[in-house]
Amino acid sequence: MEQKVGVLCLCLNEVDALKIIAPKLQTLLFKQKWKYELIFIDGNSEDGSYEFLTSQSLNVVKQNGPGIPRALIDGHNAAKNFGCSHIVQFQPDGNCDPQKLPELVSALLNDGNDIVIGSRYFASRKSIDDTLTTAFGNTLFGWIYRVKFPAKKLTDTLVGFKGYRIGLVDELDLLDNREYRWLERLLKVTFSFDTLLLLRGIRSGCLICEIDAPEGLRIGGLSKRRTFRWGFAYVFQLLFDNQMRAFFGKVRF
Repeated sequence: MEQKVGVLCLCLNEVDALKIIAPKLQTLLFKQKWKYELIFIDGNSEDGSYEFLTSQSLNVVKQNGPGIPRALIDGHNAAKNFGCSHIVQFQPDGNCDPQKLPELVSALLNDGNDIVIGSRYFASRKSIDDTLTTAFGNTLFGWIYRVKFPAKKLTDTLVGFKGYRIGLVDELDLLDNREYRWLERLLKVTFSFDTLLLLRGIRSGCLICEIDAPEGLRIGGLSKRRTFRWGFAYVFQLLFDNQMRAFFGKVRF
């Protein structure tokens, strides 16, 4: 497959940020030598985000249902339809710096990594956009990963700025989550494949690296940070994913 990067931007009521970030992304991507598709997945915004993006003749997909998990699935399908070999998840709310995008893509295309993480905590840095709740959650997940996979020494496991081979979504069975439907009903959440991408990627021997990607302050809009129910669900996945797959007769990672 020809190397082509789908830059996937999930947005919900982020019109103020989009007016600043979208032109920056367009200008930066136009200068790159690698092929790309800039794709926005809109979660049925009510603040004019969708109208702004379409007025700029950008690729915009209205997601088929609420929530980040649905947005990621629709984004993956859109990137696949565009013939992309890799996906980069980019937050267009001000948290991600467009200038770090070429470095992350280079680590994917030129260095042969399967997954590249834009770490907010590289070299012991702190995220300036963290709250007490998100800081606790990020610290907890980082600790669990370092205990389970000490050789990886990952500093940021929940960040939205990451890139990966598009084929990993199928190879790691990330779209079929029937083993977790009972837990989704119990907690009234819908699981995203973000966490399982990294977890199963490590267990499958994927090449994974981090780049230094400091987080900026969001521009307008409201944070869509996950609640404690999400945190509990992800901890459960981290601790028991292979056991759940075995129980449902699936191949373990």
